[in-house]
Amino acid sequence: MASQCDDVTEAVDDQIALVKSAFPGEIADARWTAPTRRITIMTSRGTEVSFHLDEHLAPINDVIVTKHKSGDDVIKLKEKLSRVLMTSSSVMVDLFEVARVLADDCDVTIAAPIETSSPRWVALWRLEHMRDRRRYLKHLRKFVSRQLELDTCDVISVMTSSPLVWLLVCGGDEGKSCDKLLMRIRTTKGIDVDSKGRGCKEKMLSVLYQGELSSDHQLTTSSRGFVESTFDDMSELEAHFSRVGLKFLFDDFIK
Repeated sequence: MASQCDDVTEAVDDQIALVKSAFPGEIADARWTAPTRRITIMTSRGTEVSFHLDEHLAPINDVIVTKHKSGDDVIKLKEKLSRVLMTSSSVMVDLFEVARVLADDCDVTIAAPIETSSPRWVALWRLEHMRDRRRYLKHLRKFVSRQLELDTCDVISVMTSSPLVWLLVCGGDEGKSCDKLLMRIRTTKGIDVDSKGRGCKEKMLSVLYQGELSSDHQLTTSSRGFVESTFDDMSELEAHFSRVGLKFLFDDFIK
C-alpha cells in the first residue's frame, strides 16, 4: 500500500513540476497533499485554487477559489474551473487545463513561438462524436506519449448541446508523425464505443487540413504533448486559434 501511495505521489509531483515549468510567470506555486489527495495551485496574482482527486486519481468537482480580487471574478473563475474538471479525465490534463485557465485570468500572454529549425506540420481533424470520452482520451494520451516527434495534440471541444470536437496536431518530420497518429486513431479497435456500447474503430473522423506551415504563419503555444481545450462557444474557439497563431484554420475550415 505504501509503495502504491509513493508511486501516486511521484506521478502527481511530476505533473505539478511540468505545470510550474510551463507557466513560470503565472503559476507561483503548486503542491500535492497526499493524505487528503488535495491539489493546490497559486497564481502570481494571488489567486489560490484547490480541488481533490478520488481514489482513482480522477478529479472531484469541489473547486475552492480564494484570495481573488473580487467576488464576481471568483464566481466566474470557479465556473470555468469546474467545467474543466467535469470534462477532463486525468491528473495531467486537469492540471494543465486548470493552469491555462489561471494563466488567462492573470491577464498575461502565455504563448511563445515553438523554436525549431525544422518545418512545422499542422493537422486539423474533425470528430463526429466521442461516445465514451474517457476511453477515447485514454487511447489518444497513450498514442501521443509514444510519439516524441509530435509537438502537441490538442483535443478541442465546444460544449454545446451536442459537443463539437476537433483534434489539432502539430509536429515536424514532414508530417509523418501526424500520419502515424491518424493511422492509429483509425485502426485501433475499441478507441470508442458504438450505439450499443460495443468497442469500435473510428470511422467518422474527417481530415479538414494537413500540411506544412507557410512562412506567413508562426505557431505559438505554451502547451506540449497531449492537452485538452474546452470552450463555451465559437467566439472563444476563434480566440484560441488566434492565440496559437492558426487563425487561418478557423477561418477556412471551422467558421
